[in-house]
Amino acid sequence: MMALHYNTTKAKELIRSVQEITQTQDEVDKVVKELPEELASVKQLIGDEYSPTIGKKLIKAGTFLAVAVPEPFISDLTGTVLIATGIALDKLGKKDSVRDVYKNLHGTLQEIETFRKKVSLI
Repeated sequence: MMALHYNTTKAKELIRSVQEITQTQDEVDKVVKELPEELASVKQLIGDEYSPTIGKKLIKAGTFLAVAVPEPFISDLTGTVLIATGIALDKLGKKDSVRDVYKNLHGTLQEIETFRKKVSLI
């Protein structure tokens, strides 16, 4: 009887975990779907004469969030969105493909991970 209670408890914990993961995934999907609209809003705010420093500032802010804030999930997600937005803004005036933006984002995330490992050794 005790084994049945243990298995039921574990099953309930697993169901709760799956529900939390699903909810988090839904939130991430929502953020990703809203990103183009947000980028358009940012572009409208900064005008047609885009200052390249804005994209760089967003990349720096995202890097700071992803590396310096100890909370792992939300800060990483927010940092990644800021980095992606900064890269996208940097690419607005250029004729690069989505693949180039992905490569830049992937490279930046690898640099952040390397930096995070170095910081954790200190």
